Amino acid sequence: MKKLFTLAALILFTCSAFAQNVDLRRKIEVTGLAEKEVTPDIINVSISLQEYLDGKKKITIDQLENQLESAVKDAGIPKEDFTISNVSG
Repeated sequence: MKKLFTLAALILFTCSAFAQNVDLRRKIEVTGLAEKEVTPDIINVSISLQEYLDGKKKITIDQLENQLESAVKDAGIPKEDFTISNVSG
């Protein structure tokens, strides 16, 4: 019985000795936040065109496309920067 008690005490002592490892390394903890305002160099705009009736007159897609092209031209956007990516009908 005495040997069992000694063995149990030895096991308990070794487990408690392993549990008390203390990290003695020096540490520096830093928290930071940064913000920067930037000007975008590319803007993507999505425009949908749909035929409609203006009274009894039908406004077609061709007319709407021509109006859009002239509006883009008047806005000073180069024709090379104006692209059509999706056409469905």
